Amino acid sequence: MLEFCKISGHYKSIYAFKMVVCPRSCRLEFAMQFYKYPEWAHLIQHHYWYLRFARGFDSARIRKQYRLIEKEKKRLHETGVDRELVRLLCRHMVNTRNQRAEKRFWEAHHKSLQVGLPLF
Repeated sequence: MLEFCKISGHYKSIYAFKMVVCPRSCRLEFAMQFYKYPEWAHLIQHHYWYLRFARGFDSARIRKQYRLIEKEKKRLHETGVDRELVRLLCRHMVNTRNQRAEKRFWEAHHKSLQVGLPLF
């Protein structure tokens, strides 16, 4: 189930549980909400995926992935993406099960989108 987000202009995918009150049935329903990662995050996600699944004895591959991640972080900074946002994404990608890191990244991402909206 996809839902259009008016703030970011993207379609939402599942991110976290939220409670929704259904006006017709007067009962609580639980819905899941997904958020799509920003377009600039694709290569970092790709490199961290290879890094997570690299074997311990393949140290050359691990070093190469870290070099590629640093190169991508530098490129993103030069194009104007916030360094703190990139840092939080990398922290989340290192361990995707860390829910606190994921939550901090999404909060910072949505805050940066709200700041950039034009006021009418």
